[in-house]
Amino acid sequence: MAVSSNDVATTAGLTLNPAQVSQVQMWITDAQMLIRIRADRERVDVASLDSSVVDYVVRQAVAALVKKPDAAKEVSVQVDDGQVSKKFESATGQIEITPEWWELLFPAGRGSSFSISLSHS
Repeated sequence: MAVSSNDVATTAGLTLNPAQVSQVQMWITDAQMLIRIRADRERVDVASLDSSVVDYVVRQAVAALVKKPDAAKEVSVQVDDGQVSKKFESATGQIEITPEWWELLFPAGRGSSFSISLSHS
């Protein structure tokens, strides 16, 4: 699992300033921690996960958070008699791994601890 702030910036299509680099590095660590916690809950050795899938999920989750608008809730621009306003959702600062990404990491129906044969001999 090796994702860098440069990987996230490339995925997001942005250039990060030094403060953003620190934030992105923390979010990468957070996303990796969430994956480890889920792996423990699923009783899966995190080392057995496909590292390219883990890296993809971490990059996508962090890039999605980076691309969210800043904490401004509303921006208004007024020129002469005209005015334009735009409302934004504020970024929560929390990593969210979507259900689709969890499914990539922990596919439903992957091996189970036992199996039952339904055929009669």
